[in-house]
Amino acid sequence: DTVSHTVVISDKAPLADLAGDKVLDEGKSGTYDAGGSTSFPDPIQSYEWDWSYDGSFDPSGDVGVTQTHTWPDNGTYTIAVRVTDTDGGTGMAALEVLVNNVPPDVDAGPDQTVDEGETIHFAGSYTDPGTFDTHTMLWDFGDGTTAAGSLTPIHAYPSEGTHTVTLTVTDKDGGSGSDTLIISVKAAGPVCGDLDHDRDVDGDDKDIFFSAYKKCQGDAEFIPEADYDGDTCISLNDYQEWYICFQLANGDKDDDKDSDGKDLAAFISDIANGASPQRIIKGLARKFGQIK
Repeated sequence: DTVSHTVVISDKAPLADLAGDKVLDEGKSGTYDAGGSTSFPDPIQSYEWDWSYDGSFDPSGDVGVTQTHTWPDNGTYTIAVRVTDTDGGTGMAALEVLVNNVPPDVDAGPDQTVDEGETIHFAGSYTDPGTFDTHTMLWDFGDGTTAAGSLTPIHAYPSEGTHTVTLTVTDKDGGSGSDTLIISVKAAGPVCGDLDHDRDVDGDDKDIFFSAYKKCQGDAEFIPEADYDGDTCISLNDYQEWYICFQLANGDKDDDKDSDGKDLAAFISDIANGASPQRIIKGLARKFGQIK
């Protein structure tokens, strides 16, 4: 007699194994290895990777026994590897990875030495390996004032002194980095022609000058600052010096009752044609109704 039996041989799926970095910082590469996976009798044919496994395997396109991966933001991620043997059998292994937030690395810029009242242009910068992070910026100017939202604010200090300026950058996860610079504010020297000491040279200074015109040392209206030639009397020579200060301070302005670029051009033209500076200055003074 003949006896027959039906034998069903089931395919044995491969056993996946996954090892690698479980804790790392954002922006740093983790290394992962599925080389411990086994399959018998059919050999493993392929390896596929899912870097954000959520219960449904979604191949990333990466293949191979080992891989590296970098996460652009902090968080907890599950990665998975799926191995397939030559008979189509599959196996999967998963690994949880904790990615830590990294605070920004901040550079406030170089120390500076400036004059009191001078406008300072700051230029801070920062780097953050968390490329998905958003950031806020805060400057503390060390004088009780702050500025937010910009890496390039401007500021001025009205008086001399030393100030520690701090730039703080904070990412969306609360990580913050800071850097400081030193601002040394030196007392500004006197402004040529600034007789009322308001840091500019204008019609008010002109009026002050002519209030002292033809006055000498000992007179109540005499102003030592207006005695540019040091002869103890305020004369046309002194006005010539003050007028040069005015031009240097104001350039080509055209204000009523003030000399401007056109007057300067005429002044230069007259000198080129041989006229004496005293005569020219006297003519300008008469033009503005200051002397007879």
